[in-house]
Amino acid sequence: MGLLGKAFNGGESGIISESSKIVKIAIEANSKLKALIEEPTVINEIKMLEKKSDDEVLRLSDMITSGSIAPNLIDDFLEYIDKEDNIVDSIYNLAREFLRYKPRNKRIRHYMRSQLLKMSDIGALAMSSLYKMQHNENLEIVKKHHVEIEHFEEEGDEIKDGIFDFAYSSINDFKTFYHVSQLAHYADNMLDNCEDASDVLVSIMDSIIS
Repeated sequence: MGLLGKAFNGGESGIISESSKIVKIAIEANSKLKALIEEPTVINEIKMLEKKSDDEVLRLSDMITSGSIAPNLIDDFLEYIDKEDNIVDSIYNLAREFLRYKPRNKRIRHYMRSQLLKMSDIGALAMSSLYKMQHNENLEIVKKHHVEIEHFEEEGDEIKDGIFDFAYSSINDFKTFYHVSQLAHYADNMLDNCEDASDVLVSIMDSIIS
């Protein structure tokens, strides 16, 4: 048992373990998103996963506020599961926006598909690192995965900036520009929320062992 395992009480370690179910939902939703980008047929499945994540948040919130963890950590844990749920929300928002508008220009459609697939792939890596954080009791390894997520978020920022550069230089009509901008923001939000969740998780772990 690592330092974290010795420091956690049963309620705290249980919440972190249970919260990994939300990340698993996010990983599944992201996989569906990638399929949707290539062939738009699975939006209802992503919607159901978003609802499933909301249900998990309600269940975990009840566990957190029922006295199973230290009172000084309640707000942190509630913020933590909210950040996880935001990952799934971002994926669902991205999927809906992707289906709302199809630019007539094939070059724009091809470019956006390729960039969103890249973001989805990076998102899968970030979610995998977050899941590993939730199942490790070695704080050094946990923080290593946290740094990985920060790097993935930076990669996503570069893709997002590239999308905006493309939009400003290649798109003339407002409707298409707005659609592409929204897609860039939602894809970036997916990675931002992965990083935010990992930030709060590290903060919780630091608080417990300090």
